[in-house]
Amino acid sequence: MELCLDAYYGLIDDCKEYPEWARKIEEDIGQNLAYTFINFDESVRDALVAKSHLFQRFDIEKQKFFK
Repeated sequence: MELCLDAYYGLIDDCKEYPEWARKIEEDIGQNLAYTFINFDESVRDALVAKSHLFQRFDIEKQKFFK
């Protein structure tokens, strides 16, 4: 999962100058990652967030996928 987040944020960061692409990536990939992430047990999710800056970033940003 961490490799997926690394690839996802690599794409998002590379597309900062192209908002249409960033939005498309968020809609297609980000939502799938968000739904996967919320299915983790809360204790597992908390441990991952505590250990990984990628999980921390995603945990902060995940609310935009559930508007």
